[in-house]
Amino acid sequence: MICLCTFRESVKVLDIDLSPAQAYRMDDGDGTPDMREKVDLGGCDICDYVMEHKGSVVLVEDKRLPRSVQKLKKKHQRYCHALPEGLKGEMIQDILYRKLRLKVYGSLLVLCRLAERCEDARALIHEKPYEVWFVVPGNPTGDELRMITNLRADLINLLKIVTNVSLLPLAKFKERLQ
Repeated sequence: MICLCTFRESVKVLDIDLSPAQAYRMDDGDGTPDMREKVDLGGCDICDYVMEHKGSVVLVEDKRLPRSVQKLKKKHQRYCHALPEGLKGEMIQDILYRKLRLKVYGSLLVLCRLAERCEDARALIHEKPYEVWFVVPGNPTGDELRMITNLRADLINLLKIVTNVSLLPLAKFKERLQ
């Protein structure tokens, strides 16, 4: 039997320690085990943390979206060099959108598997609404807001348990933790 407490640690988002705030680390953190591996799902993408907040289960992912876009452009440069600039941007946004959506799906899958093996995880996630918080360093850009708006509609429509998807600047995330 797995104990949920083995995944509990101080929240560290965008390389900033937000102690005393605590959450359950999903991916491998500083000294905490990887939740995926404990439930035999080592290959799926997942969010950084899961926590309870005001009666909801919250998946937290810290994201430096501009840096992610730049890394994807560099990685896929050889595939899209012949595309017009507008289509390149759309392709990169679509890849990033899919990656974020897969992180949420993977996180939900890990939590379901964990609930089978861990009573305190079952209590944490049982019949509660879910929220997804993407934490960014500063104020979001128009492109970031557009992508999250589309992602919000997609996740809420497809996954009836997800009630909210937010793009939060770090300062607002800190406020919510207090």
